[in-house]
Amino acid sequence: MSGYIEGQTGQDKVCFQASGNQCTDNFEFFLIDYNQLLPPDMDGVLGLCARGKVEDHENGPDFIDAMINSEVLTNSTFAFSLSNDEEQSYIDFGSIRDAAMSDPEDLKYLQLEDHFFWLGQWTGIRFGEDKEQAFKFAETDVVYDSGSSISMVPEHLAPAFFQKLLTDHEYVQWEDVFLVGCDMEGWHSVYLLTGDHYWVEYLPEDYIFPVPDMPEDSSDGLCMLGFMAFDEDFIVAGNNFLRGYYSIHQRESFQLGLVPHATSSKSAVVKGEVPYKTLSTEVSYANVLHNLTLTWFGMVMWWVFIEGKVPELNNGSLQSSKKTLRAKKTVKKSNQKELEETIAKLQAQIATQNEGNSME
Repeated sequence: MSGYIEGQTGQDKVCFQASGNQCTDNFEFFLIDYNQLLPPDMDGVLGLCARGKVEDHENGPDFIDAMINSEVLTNSTFAFSLSNDEEQSYIDFGSIRDAAMSDPEDLKYLQLEDHFFWLGQWTGIRFGEDKEQAFKFAETDVVYDSGSSISMVPEHLAPAFFQKLLTDHEYVQWEDVFLVGCDMEGWHSVYLLTGDHYWVEYLPEDYIFPVPDMPEDSSDGLCMLGFMAFDEDFIVAGNNFLRGYYSIHQRESFQLGLVPHATSSKSAVVKGEVPYKTLSTEVSYANVLHNLTLTWFGMVMWWVFIEGKVPELNNGSLQSSKKTLRAKKTVKKSNQKELEETIAKLQAQIATQNEGNSME
C-alpha cells in the first residue's frame, strides 16, 4: 500500500478491545488529516512489516513490540485468517490455533528473507491441474502484502502470464485493469512455485471479483482480474493470495506458514518440482485485445462517460494522483441525451444477450 498522507503524531492508550485490559499506554501513532491513500470505508492502517534489514525505509513505532513491552504478548507472531465477504476474517496475535486450520498437519513454512517486507521468491507457475500448463521462470522476488487488495505482476512476466491466463476468455483491458465476466466456469486455479519448491494457490474467486465503485445497475456480470501488471521487477502477492489460508507470520525466524483455514476450499501446500518448460509468450502482448467485444466495450465506456474515472482500488498503482488525473483528461465528453441513448442501446443489447443465454 502506498500513497500520500498528511497529519500529525500523537499518543494514546491502545487496546485490543475497547472494554478490555490488554492495552499499551502512550503508543505513538500518526493521525491522518488528509490522504490520497485510504478508501472512504477504511479508518487507518496498522503496520505489520517483518522488521528485518532496512535500507530505504524507516521502522516507526511498532504495535506488536509495544504490546510485548506491556506484557500483553509474549512473542511477535501473528496470523491472518482471510475469507470472502460472506465469512468472518480475523487476526490472531501472539499464538496460533490448530482450530483455525483445516488440518494442522498440512501446515508448511516458507523461508523468507531478513528484510523490511515479508519477502520471498517464486520460480514457477501452473495454470490449472494440467502439468503441461506448468512453466518455470527466473527466480523473482515476491512481497506478501496484506495491505494490497490485488496482486501485481512484474513487467518481465506480465505478457506471458496474461496471455496464458486469458486464453479462451473474453475480456477488455482498461489501462492496467482486465475486465471479465463474473461467471467463473472455465477459470482454473493458478499455482505458484515458491523458492523452496512449494506450490501455493490462487482460486478463481481469489482473482475474479466485482468491479468496485460501479453504479449498481451496471455492475451485473462485470468483474475484474485481481492481477495487474506494473513496471517493477518483483511480484506483489496481495491479500487476494492470502484469502483461504491461515497465514502465520513469524518475525523471529522470517518464516511464513501457510495452511488452508478451517472453512477454506484451497488445496494443501505441497512440495513440487521446477517445471521443464519456460514461461514465454507466443504473440505480442498488444495483440491479445482481439477478444474485445462490443457489449463489454459499451459497458466500460458507459461507466467512463458517467463516472470519469478508473476503479479506485486499495493499491497505490491505481490511486496515484498522476494516473487518476491522466485518466480524467482522456474521458470523452458527451451530452446527456447521447448518454441516455447509449445506455438504452446497451440495455437492449444486454437484455437480448441474456434472453439468448436463457434459451440455451
